[in-house]
Amino acid sequence: MKRRGSIGAVRMLLITAVLVQGVTSAAWAGGLWLYERATPEVGTANAGVAARADDASTATSNPAGMSRLEKPELMLGIQPIIGDVKFQPGPGTANINPRGPDGSGGLVTPAASLFYVHPLGKDWRVGVSMGSYMGLGVKYEDDWVGRYYVQQSAFLTANIAPTLSYRVTDWLSIGAALTLQSAYLTNTVALNNTIFGDDGQVEYKGGSFGIGGGAGILVEPWKGTRFGLTYMSPIEHEFKDTPQFSNAISPINQVMAATTGELRIKMTIPQAVMFSVYSQVTENWAVMGNLGWQNWTQFGYTGVRVTSTVTDATVNTTANANYDDTFHIAVGAHYRFHPLWRATAGFAYDSSPAGAADRTVAMPLGGQLRYSAGVIYEPNARFTFGLAYTLIDGGSASIDQSRGPLAGTVQGDFSANYYHVVALYGAARF
Repeated sequence: MKRRGSIGAVRMLLITAVLVQGVTSAAWAGGLWLYERATPEVGTANAGVAARADDASTATSNPAGMSRLEKPELMLGIQPIIGDVKFQPGPGTANINPRGPDGSGGLVTPAASLFYVHPLGKDWRVGVSMGSYMGLGVKYEDDWVGRYYVQQSAFLTANIAPTLSYRVTDWLSIGAALTLQSAYLTNTVALNNTIFGDDGQVEYKGGSFGIGGGAGILVEPWKGTRFGLTYMSPIEHEFKDTPQFSNAISPINQVMAATTGELRIKMTIPQAVMFSVYSQVTENWAVMGNLGWQNWTQFGYTGVRVTSTVTDATVNTTANANYDDTFHIAVGAHYRFHPLWRATAGFAYDSSPAGAADRTVAMPLGGQLRYSAGVIYEPNARFTFGLAYTLIDGGSASIDQSRGPLAGTVQGDFSANYYHVVALYGAARF
């Protein structure tokens, strides 16, 4: 019995080595924090997000800003996120038979948001927001050169956040939010059957629910100029699923298919701090900016637990993503070129959470550049409509991954690594 358990543990270690590399790369989503939430900030690269506080979207960007809204307000938005990802293998890519195409991983991800704020007397406001700030994914050809690392992966989240704000003085407001987050993780990886036949496949799908929170401060030292500071707490998740194997005909893959039970992945969405400024410098011009930080270092460790279906063996391990904390900087502007119309523009930079050795083909973002533009139409005091666009440039995002002879080495960079965000939104005041 002891020997059976030992053999089971060895098998589980083998399974963990293969599965964890593929699944956790998608779970961490490459450090991709989605600032875009189908709001006017899509048109300014998120600049001024914690200080603008001009509509109901402040319920999520800085709940303290709800104190500036004197009437009930509802905002709705939709935004597709269109990926354009093309991998170019380098000379170090080896040991993959047959080699397959280079890899095109674009994926269209739909998104939507809702924000509502309601006054309670002079100083109190309540609100709610629905949307997402974490996710995306990739989908490559089934036979592409890096198929033994990932074929398709997605990490999606959806949030509901009730919020509350209080106006302390004419120039100071505070606010808080409770974040209820649902998350979904899926990952598909090819299995190398070597001389025994065509590739097999393993698929993992898991859901989770987590709770977090946030707080914000809004200061308006003089009319038209505001400073905002927000904090978002970490959110814990645990995904559970039994991986599904198909065409696992080689001896190694048959062992994994026969013995793999439930795979649990523990991960944490990192905490974040954002400081913003907004200033109405003239009647027609407003400028804004951000400084931000996200704590990817502390939460670059993903706990994994794999159980066996034929023995009582269980393997617990920790996958270290070797991430660095990231920082964010953004600048933007609004220009009123007509009494009913404003144009917006912005630029932002986010540092990379990973270097070439730790970056994955599942989510190949390095340092991110954002280029944004938009228009805002205000036909009267009750309604606002807007259209905005952001181009996210993930750079060449060099990759250098190696995971033994069955998976081979994937080395190279991306000739295209872009995400296009198109946001359409509208707000109504009652």
